[in-house]
Amino acid sequence: MSELNSFNCSCNQKESSSDLKNISIDSFSISIGKKKLFENSSLKITYGSKYGFIGKNGCGKTTLLKHLSLKKLPIQKDMDILYVEQEVKPSSKTAFETVLEANVERTVAINYRDDIVKKLEETGDNSLIKELEKIENKLTSMEIDKDESIVRKILKGLGFNEEDQNKPTSDFSGGWRMRISIARALYLKPTLLLLDEPTNHLDLNASIWLTWYLESWPNSLFVVSHDQGFLNDVCDNIVNIEDNVLEYYKGNFHKFKSAYKQKLDHKRKEWEKVEKHVKAMRKKSKPKKEVNEFIAKKEKQGITKLDKEYVVRIDFAEVGELPRPLVDMSQVSFGYTPDKKIFNNINFGLDMDSRITLVGPNGVGKSTFIKLMVGELKAEEGYVSRKNALRIGYYHQHFDSYLPMNQTPIEYIKSVYKPDKNEQELVGSNLEQFVRKNLGTISLEGAAHTQKIGSLSGGQKARVALVSLILQRPHILLLDEPTNHLDIESINGLIEGINNFNGCVFIISHDSELITRTDSQLWVVNNKSIYEFDGEYEDYRDTIIEELQ
Repeated sequence: MSELNSFNCSCNQKESSSDLKNISIDSFSISIGKKKLFENSSLKITYGSKYGFIGKNGCGKTTLLKHLSLKKLPIQKDMDILYVEQEVKPSSKTAFETVLEANVERTVAINYRDDIVKKLEETGDNSLIKELEKIENKLTSMEIDKDESIVRKILKGLGFNEEDQNKPTSDFSGGWRMRISIARALYLKPTLLLLDEPTNHLDLNASIWLTWYLESWPNSLFVVSHDQGFLNDVCDNIVNIEDNVLEYYKGNFHKFKSAYKQKLDHKRKEWEKVEKHVKAMRKKSKPKKEVNEFIAKKEKQGITKLDKEYVVRIDFAEVGELPRPLVDMSQVSFGYTPDKKIFNNINFGLDMDSRITLVGPNGVGKSTFIKLMVGELKAEEGYVSRKNALRIGYYHQHFDSYLPMNQTPIEYIKSVYKPDKNEQELVGSNLEQFVRKNLGTISLEGAAHTQKIGSLSGGQKARVALVSLILQRPHILLLDEPTNHLDIESINGLIEGINNFNGCVFIISHDSELITRTDSQLWVVNNKSIYEFDGEYEDYRDTIIEELQ
């Protein structure tokens, strides 16, 4: 709760007009210091609706979720709200137990029943039989026998096999413990579920399952996400932050995009009329005061000049053609220990025109496959060959492990950038200006160029990693979960960049929009092998849903 101490929150409503299932706030404001996040905005959440919450990075999405979860706004105190914010704490309890015991009413009732049974056995006091019958009836009405099956299905959908479900939570990484938090929330079914970038913690299979599961979510959902496919499939309303106010759009994400474009086109035309009228006034030598009063009147009516459109450009350099194959894997076998093979007799190759997305359940070796391909691991049997002049640009989702936290973006890019002769002429003597230009093109604001990388946000670090990748001029783009930490505009820029690139693209991603819009072939890693999936993305999605139900 202390995290919100630096925020100022005000609301005109002293009494809540919300009930135990709906939220209706006519006007609220939230600021931090002098920065306004929300000003005189309404907040409407209708029970049973699923809201996708979008807006530029840093405009207050997570802040609003926290204010909702802590009921800092006029919301009924007894309203059942659950915000999935942190991963479960590591403990000796299994993933299954951790989720099941989150149902406090169930856990308390079972413990009470067990205490009565124990006392009966110890004392033989028949007066306890009525109390035992009463609690047994309560447990029957709660249908507790179904709970274990429900929890196991949810955990399975989120990528936990039976063995994993019975492991202590202390055995899992933070990302996997976040999956347990999501599972716990789905099992508890709160009246209002708040999620913040839930698919960031998932692989493609788990993301497909979560999307399918939330499509039929019976209660209210308010979710922050940059995953356009997820927003489109799950949400029936989109809430966009515009000029410190929440704007509501009926329909899924694709309908929002269309409606928002129409809205901007209309505003642009209205402002063009104002400009045309102002030009005519000036031509007639109208007093400056009269012109300014006319503009002020129109602005008061909501007719204003549009801000410059926020567009992110990600351009990968055109590369010279190399003969095929760029990478050739022949009869490759590998295991981290002699008795546990991960791959057996793999044959695979990449060419200049390859567009591949690697899919498969967790733990089958997708990351290992990449390491074999780039040479970080050596095949036990068979061989991996790469063209001598080949440049591979590897974007790793865990960029904290290789970005130097004590350097600034400018210092880091200057240290890794190796221009060829043509680029040396282009860059000239001012390398820093060249680096700044590239960082700016990908929408890393100027002030961040000279800050230590360790102090930057995840989205800012992702941009630094992408610029370092772009300047390598790779023949192969190897992208491991590249959409994590990027906003929607940056993802669209990345998709455009990939589609305009003349080299090879190899992707691991949970983002269906990235996969489908780059026209990637799906290759599946499973059963110590790799093979091309026979079908489109939609066919793969249907296969996974059928397997995980």
